[in-house]
Amino acid sequence: MKAVILAAGEGSRIGAERRGIPKPLIRLLGLSLIERVICTVRDQGIRDFVVVLGYRAKQIMTHLGKGERLGVNIQYALSNQWREGNGSSLLAARDYVSGRFLLLMADHLFDGRIIHRLLQSEPGEGETLLIVDSAPRGYIDMNDATRVEIQERKIRRLGKGMERYDAVDTGIFLCDDNIFVHLERAISLGDCSLTGGMNELARKGLLRPLDATGLFWIDIDTDPALKRAEKELLRRLRKDTDGPVSRLLNRPLSTMISRKIVNTSLSPNTLTLLTFGLALSSALLFASGRYFFTALGGLMAQFSSIIDGCDGEVARLRHQSTTFGGWLDSVLDRYADGLIITGMAWGIWQVREGPDVWILASFALMGSLIASYTAVRYDRVISERMIRWRFGRDVRLLIIMLGALMNELYSILLLLAVITNLVSLGRIIRMHGMQAEASA
Repeated sequence: MKAVILAAGEGSRIGAERRGIPKPLIRLLGLSLIERVICTVRDQGIRDFVVVLGYRAKQIMTHLGKGERLGVNIQYALSNQWREGNGSSLLAARDYVSGRFLLLMADHLFDGRIIHRLLQSEPGEGETLLIVDSAPRGYIDMNDATRVEIQERKIRRLGKGMERYDAVDTGIFLCDDNIFVHLERAISLGDCSLTGGMNELARKGLLRPLDATGLFWIDIDTDPALKRAEKELLRRLRKDTDGPVSRLLNRPLSTMISRKIVNTSLSPNTLTLLTFGLALSSALLFASGRYFFTALGGLMAQFSSIIDGCDGEVARLRHQSTTFGGWLDSVLDRYADGLIITGMAWGIWQVREGPDVWILASFALMGSLIASYTAVRYDRVISERMIRWRFGRDVRLLIIMLGALMNELYSILLLLAVITNLVSLGRIIRMHGMQAEASA
């Protein structure tokens, strides 16, 4: 299946001429708007795209090329009537598609699950599906939104400013190629907009809504909308598995840092290695046994905990997430934990020699590694409330920092040795209880 992206408009409301670039090339957190659309769809398995161009077409073609950089295949359809309306622009793609195709706007960003939902749908013969939102979020500009009236599971009409409506048009469609006949009909009646063509489909009972309420989407027509989109994309970097320290401290700081890094050439894997380097530096500082370096090591450990979120955040913002990247991050985190605890033990041993230091270090290291290992599976079955307050890596590194600042590394080592192993034991007991309940 192909995806058609309308990218022909001038973008006067967002000041494309003032910016010196066409609207689809306006950058947002490391990618242009149209690249974000392409990558979101590509991540759902679609590789073939038709981009409809008009205003500054050559500039967009030069930027995107044939799509190799993004891992897709791009064809271009040039519209000579782009000034007349986006319905006229879509007609330029007529010779590039057959059967069913996705229809998207270059300035509409959305959650990839919307595309997955469309691809799993089963439209009727000649039917077009429109993703609608029956409860749009506060960041949607309702004064500019195209409204949709629905009756008996069919869309009856669309338009802006309608007083009675049931949902909002997201600008995301799964079309049948008979849409071009209805576009021509609307244009012959003097309506060159895409909405006009869709209303023709609606009059024939061939336009059906598919509700995606609750999933992210936004139409970027103005500078305020661009800022709202940035804020929402950054907010969506939070994870359900974030512990209390990550949620309240690390994530707000890491997203601020990622917002800057995403516009540089630093890759997610480079950030992973940088984070590991910070943890290694922390371990070496701890090993000195001197308070100044111990305190600095604690601060370094906490800073590495904050930066540890940036590699994944940058990867998600740029659509560069890979299985290897996630695996590398997890492996190096375990090495980092081991090095920090070893460094702490070495530093303590220099001022109070005795086997108890290494015994505590062994249990602290074992507990930390097992707690991280068990958390992956445990998170899948426990409630979100339990995840939000769990004793995870974010909490451990914060405690290590506080202990270092108070020059109480021995007490912190003892605390880690006890609590991390109790956490894993508690998980075993809870998982066994859940299994027993399921078998009953």
